[in-house]
Amino acid sequence: MNKELLDYIKNLSLKDKKTLSQKALKVSEECGELARVVLPYDNADGTTHRFIEKEKVLEESVDVMLTAISMAYELGFTHDDIDEMMWIKAQK
Repeated sequence: MNKELLDYIKNLSLKDKKTLSQKALKVSEECGELARVVLPYDNADGTTHRFIEKEKVLEESVDVMLTAISMAYELGFTHDDIDEMMWIKAQK
């Protein structure tokens, strides 16, 4: 990811007054919002009355990523630490 963008995200993350537990709950909330748009996008039974464009799925996916990465920055991890762990996890 672009270093300038990561610096911006880190700065916002460190200014956020939520505790680590509150940030974890925020990740869960964002996951719920993602599920709320993915289900009708996938035409899941009982959700077809809602029309969702794929950009909304992207938006909610990014919200999950931003809230999750905020926790790593709060714990003092660097861009390189996060990048390295992303590579490790992606290879699994």
